[in-house]
Amino acid sequence: SLGLVGSEMCIRDSLYIMGLIYALMRLTIQIKLIHSIINNSVNLVDNKNLLSPRCYKYLIGIQKYTKTNVLISPLALSPFVYQWRKKYLVLPEPLFNDPNLSQQQIDLIIEHEMIHLKNHDHLLVLISHFVGCALWFNPFVKAFQKNMNWAIEVQCDSEVLIQKPHLRKIYAQTMLRILRGSATTTSNQLVAAFSMKTHRSLTLSLIHISEPT
Repeated sequence: SLGLVGSEMCIRDSLYIMGLIYALMRLTIQIKLIHSIINNSVNLVDNKNLLSPRCYKYLIGIQKYTKTNVLISPLALSPFVYQWRKKYLVLPEPLFNDPNLSQQQIDLIIEHEMIHLKNHDHLLVLISHFVGCALWFNPFVKAFQKNMNWAIEVQCDSEVLIQKPHLRKIYAQTMLRILRGSATTTSNQLVAAFSMKTHRSLTLSLIHISEPT
């Protein structure tokens, strides 16, 4: 009887370890892909001509005072914040090339990412991924992560709009444009797999921006 119980525990532990290794391998691949996007992005100085003088000065200030590496990616992806030893704010080049986006709309997107930095949301998401690896067998953890991502985005949107309620419609249109421009690209799917900006969280966020109640 004791031998049977011991055998069952051994099988259970083996299955857990195998699942943990698989989850950690998937997470490692996602981290490497994020690093690949970061490594292929360009620093602010080399993109000075792409930005307006005011926007360039603003981003240089962010880089200096928050000790964050601000990078411009040539890929069509959602802006994101990431930290692994160093902090990174990655902005897509199409954000500054889109003739349909005003400087006000670009400022709103940058402010959105600044609030993520201020709230350390990127660290919370990173921790949640490691917890998800440790508790890979629990289906409620994945559901919690999805709802947490949505809550992070809603909180961020609320902070952006708290002093600018009159810009709610413009802000929603801007977020929708960013979502449409990046949703179908492979590079953005890689970012979404590791950031709080999943397609679901952005969609629910847009609904909340339009109907905050």
